[in-house]
Amino acid sequence: MDKPFQSYTGDEPYVFVCYSHDDSEIIYSEMDWLRQQGVNLWYDEGIPAGKNWRASIGDALLGASHVLFYISEHSLKSEHCNREINLALDEDMEVVPVYLEEVELTSDLKIGLSRVQALHRDLDGSYQQHLLTALGQSTSGVESREIIKSGTIAVLPFINMSDDSEQEYFSDGLSEDILNLLAQIPELRVTSRTSAFSFKGKDATITEIGRTLGVEHVLEGSVRRSGDTIRITAQLINVSTDTLVWSKPWDRSFADVFVIQDEIAESVVGALKVQLLGEAPRSGTTSPEAYALYLQSKALTTQFTAAGFLQAEAVVRRVLEIDSTYVPALLQLALIYADG
Repeated sequence: MDKPFQSYTGDEPYVFVCYSHDDSEIIYSEMDWLRQQGVNLWYDEGIPAGKNWRASIGDALLGASHVLFYISEHSLKSEHCNREINLALDEDMEVVPVYLEEVELTSDLKIGLSRVQALHRDLDGSYQQHLLTALGQSTSGVESREIIKSGTIAVLPFINMSDDSEQEYFSDGLSEDILNLLAQIPELRVTSRTSAFSFKGKDATITEIGRTLGVEHVLEGSVRRSGDTIRITAQLINVSTDTLVWSKPWDRSFADVFVIQDEIAESVVGALKVQLLGEAPRSGTTSPEAYALYLQSKALTTQFTAAGFLQAEAVVRRVLEIDSTYVPALLQLALIYADG
């Protein structure tokens, strides 16, 4: 799961986030929203290279104005989470507990958290306002996550319509590349992949998704790949009116996949009447075979297992055998070495 942003390191008050990495799909989306509300956040992905991990955690926790503790089965089993929250309680810090699910607290946590009012993320209809209040933030003008800003867009993962369900890595990767292409346009504000992809497989309407993410428009679509041909359908939806702004299908050779990505980005810009100050960004190019293998390698790394990283490395090396100058594949190999 991609990290949504760098941890806060300035001099203003900030919130220390205590959570389990197993809950990152939910937490990263939540942190992304909190940051949009002006909340400074520190979480353990922000440790500088070469610095002692435990010392960094302790310094960051003790310097925080609040400790946001996400309670789940995973976090209660996490040794790191238990150390962090017990230190916060021992130091009598402002702790804001948030239940991600209904779980039984340990005896020591029951005692330690008995003095504070816990929040329940999925049961409280005014959860976002209550969370901001608990963190000492203003809720003026905030209606849940319904903060719609002009020029904002979310790209949802395109649906895999291919007969082969294993082609889902391709539809996800294609969606992410379109998202990254739009994110290069300064005049647009594009929701992070982490937040947008958190709705994959969820039973939510476009209006609900758009309001939760605080965006004006949502781009969704589908991908059907068969041999050397590909059919991509994309549609842009206005969140506030739940109406179709623009829709178009592409039936092309798989070799045209980069051209289609560029045309989708151009169509979005045109539909939103965005006035570009510079050149429109373009997709990188390589052979269709290399691109498909590159997306397959990216999908394997999301397993976050030793076997997954080894398979991802083998696949991306096949990409570089086909095209040794394909920069995304070179970066992918470097990330595999760094993370795996």
